[in-house]
Amino acid sequence: MVLVLALVVGIKLLGKYQYCNSEYLIVNDTYLSHQEYDFYYYQYYYNYLNNYGSIINYMAVDTTKSLDEQMYDDKRTFKEYFEDCCIDQIITIDVLNKLGEEDKYIFDLQGEYDKFLDTVNKSLPENKSIDDYLKKYYGDYATLDNTETLLKKSFYASSYKNYLLENKGEIETKVLLDTLKSEYEVTFK
Repeated sequence: MVLVLALVVGIKLLGKYQYCNSEYLIVNDTYLSHQEYDFYYYQYYYNYLNNYGSIINYMAVDTTKSLDEQMYDDKRTFKEYFEDCCIDQIITIDVLNKLGEEDKYIFDLQGEYDKFLDTVNKSLPENKSIDDYLKKYYGDYATLDNTETLLKKSFYASSYKNYLLENKGEIETKVLLDTLKSEYEVTFK
C-alpha cells in the first residue's frame, strides 16, 4: 500500500516537474515550458476580462462556459483567439526586452516587483497566500519562484514600451515592433 501511494505521489510530482520544466514552445531561440506559456496565456486572459469586464456579456463570451466551445469570429474559438494573443504577447515582451537591453534602458525592476507583491499581499483575504493568487491569475503551477522572472520581463517590457511611445510616438513604435515581431518563428513541441 505504501509503495502504491509513493508511486502515485512520484508520478504526480514527475508530471508537475515536466509541465513546469519541459519545452512546450519555442519562440525564436527561447524555450518556454507549459507553465511559462500558461503564465502569459492567463495574464492576457485576465487583462482582457479586466479591460472589457463591464461589457463582456455583450462580446459573446461566457466566462462560465468552456472557451473552446464559443466562437470569437468565423474561424476561431475564444480559446484559439486567446492563444493567438498569448503568442503575440510573448513575442512582444521578448522584442521589448531585447530592444531595451540594446538601448541600455534602465528601469527599477526590483522596485516594481516589490510594489506588485505589496499590492497583492494587501489585497489577499486572510486565508489566501500569494501562491494562491498566482495560481488563480497565472496558471495552476504558478508560484512565487517560477513567476518572478516572467513578471519582471513583463514589467520591463511595459516600461520600455511606454518609453518608446513617449520618445518615438505611437506610429513609429508600432512599426518598429511589428517589423521585429514579423521576424519571429514560433514552434510548439
